Amino acid sequence: MTPLVVATFYLPDPTEPPAVAIEKQRRWANEVREEDLPTPQTIAAVDVHLGPQTAIAVAALVTFPALEPIAVASAEAPLAYPYVPGLLS
Repeated sequence: MTPLVVATFYLPDPTEPPAVAIEKQRRWANEVREEDLPTPQTIAAVDVHLGPQTAIAVAALVTFPALEPIAVASAEAPLAYPYVPGLLS
């Protein structure tokens, strides 16, 4: 299985206040571009559960349109930043 790599550029700095993270997210939103894509061959779904001190994430990759499982990955990590609605991604 391919190891999961996280681009740390997008991780919030736990020392900055949520207002700074919100402003960064708004700036990054301006960089999103939309374009037509071909019909997908695969689809990934991700869910995150936030506990009091840890986060647990699970991702599943399936074929499309048959929805046959290809891979499932999970990870657990301590929370380094408080939950702020709208900043989960």
